[in-house]
Amino acid sequence: MVNRKENKESITIIWFDSNIHSHNLTENINERLCEINDYILYYNEIDPCINYIQSIDKEKIFMITSSKDISQVSIQINNLPQINSIFIFDFDKNQSNEFDFEHFKFIGFYTDLDNLYSSIKEQIEDEDKLVQTFSFFNQFEYLTQNLSKQTSNLFWYQLFNKIILQLSNDQLTKNEMIDFCHQYYQNNLKLIDKFKYEYHSNKVIQWFMKRSFPYKMIKKALQTKDIDQLMTLKYFIKDLIQSFENHSQNIIQDENKNLIVYRGIKLSKEQLEAFRQNEGKLFLSN
Repeated sequence: MVNRKENKESITIIWFDSNIHSHNLTENINERLCEINDYILYYNEIDPCINYIQSIDKEKIFMITSSKDISQVSIQINNLPQINSIFIFDFDKNQSNEFDFEHFKFIGFYTDLDNLYSSIKEQIEDEDKLVQTFSFFNQFEYLTQNLSKQTSNLFWYQLFNKIILQLSNDQLTKNEMIDFCHQYYQNNLKLIDKFKYEYHSNKVIQWFMKRSFPYKMIKKALQTKDIDQLMTLKYFIKDLIQSFENHSQNIIQDENKNLIVYRGIKLSKEQLEAFRQNEGKLFLSN
């Protein structure tokens, strides 16, 4: 049985509105939000909402609230580093947006749901480009056996890859993954069913780069070193590792072929300086 109380992805959307039950929060609204981010929680009281936010440390919170309720949130916002972004939405399209609230986490004021969806999606995509944690492999540490935590993490990932490659990858392991995802994404099954009927191992990189459910779940599991979740996803992970290895071997065998890859990421000044100081080393990010 899958625990839906635990977020298997890296972002939680929280909708806090003291009058939420009086609004017409239809299934369609929830479905649209789920297409952007699956894990969504609704609160109409501030204390349970704040208590939940304080209880987590592995996810980023994208909060939707109303202009009426933002004052309750703003009192504690500086003590809640889990909150990444705040979106103010009013169901009343005649509501004035001339309210006194300024904060670097505040994204915008909305009365149109389509604009709200677009803004949340854009912010989540921007967040995904950030390098949350990274490390560099120091060959000198390996030779002297003086391993830092960062280098040890690299060995952990390498060992995990070796273990995954030793496991079988058959219909049973595929069914195990699909059954798990069917239970967890029970209210958002369109992509799960598409994966079930259309996925093939030669399309694994395309599926991963879509940043859909396999990407999101693997990313969270790697960040938290959740072995149980990684093993549940082993069918997809093994295909992914083998596909990367095959591409790598093809490049090595073709002496005249140079491969240039690009990835757009956002770096702080400190992170950029770390890259400069570690030029020539192996880079590991999750």
